[in-house]
Amino acid sequence: ETNLAHTQLQIFARSAGFQESVRANNPFRGASTFFKNLPEIGEGARPNIPTFIKSARNVAIVAHDAGGAEQLVWLLKNLDCHIRAFLKGPAVKILVESGIQYESIDSFNQLRGCDLVLTGSGWMSSLENRAIEECHSAQITCVTVLDHWVNYRERFERTPKANPKMLLVTNNLALVQANQLFPNNSIWLIPDFQIDWY
Repeated sequence: ETNLAHTQLQIFARSAGFQESVRANNPFRGASTFFKNLPEIGEGARPNIPTFIKSARNVAIVAHDAGGAEQLVWLLKNLDCHIRAFLKGPAVKILVESGIQYESIDSFNQLRGCDLVLTGSGWMSSLENRAIEECHSAQITCVTVLDHWVNYRERFERTPKANPKMLLVTNNLALVQANQLFPNNSIWLIPDFQIDWY
């Protein structure tokens, strides 16, 4: 989305294969919205780290539950970035023992200025959900890791505005389930670096 006066961005969007949406349906007056349909990532897709995640230089993670924290640690080991971490519960020990260098933060305001926020997901705490909500309101790119195969919807129901727009999964079973339960979300299959290491 861009202001109508920003013609250079509109030219770039069109040259990159984006189409302009119909302005009459655009709720943002004075703005132009572009979209691009991509093929659904389905079973048999090759796992990889999306370019926008690889290129992020200032990344924050928010985690409480152990499963999501483990997946975040293995992903971070494959990124070259400055890391801020807002952690509680089992995630604290997991990150400390990982050996990853990070700057500890203790408020959602400290997520501002980051290129990207990565969150775990779980039912034990609302920390991750509150981070998703804060990122949406502050327009910070936020991606959530689904770390196993159950309770996908229930993880986000306690915080109604915490509907993750972008999700990461590490295996095909999770990908199939996530595509069924979140048909309007962007979902990426990334390598399961933990299993690869073992």
